[in-house]
Amino acid sequence: MIQFIETYNLTGVIIGLITFLIIGLFHPLVIKGEYYFGVKCWWVFLFMGLGGIVVALILSNVIISSFFGVFAFSSFWSIGELFQQRKRVEKGWFPKRVVKKNEKNEKNEIICYFSNVSKNEIQQAIIDGAKTLDDIRKATKACTVGRCREYSPRKKCCSSEIVKLLK
Repeated sequence: MIQFIETYNLTGVIIGLITFLIIGLFHPLVIKGEYYFGVKCWWVFLFMGLGGIVVALILSNVIISSFFGVFAFSSFWSIGELFQQRKRVEKGWFPKRVVKKNEKNEKNEIICYFSNVSKNEIQQAIIDGAKTLDDIRKATKACTVGRCREYSPRKKCCSSEIVKLLK
């Protein structure tokens, strides 16, 4: 097989095909990874990349070594794409995961029903430096429209709940 590849000079074509397939695999991995785990799974891509480099350095076959090299650097690239995917979700280009009732715990309780912002997201904004209701609005888009009392089972605006979390 190797002789056939070398005879017809197919090494570059095979490496290109492998690269195409790996990139095609990593695209949905990044999207689904961010959807289900947020950016917390970045370290998985880091270890996959480091492992790929080690294997690529050990192997002597050009095609298989190239496969692991492309896999490694696609993993590293995916770390940056994971954080970019979070920004795409914030812009509304991709759907944001909605926590189902049976998955919900007190920490993920929805505070702003209109913008679908959870208690956890508001607490994270506070950890990230939000100190006022306006800071929370900018960071999470909660309490920006004023229509949450129409959607909330509490039938009131979420601002009072956010202010309680700020204290």
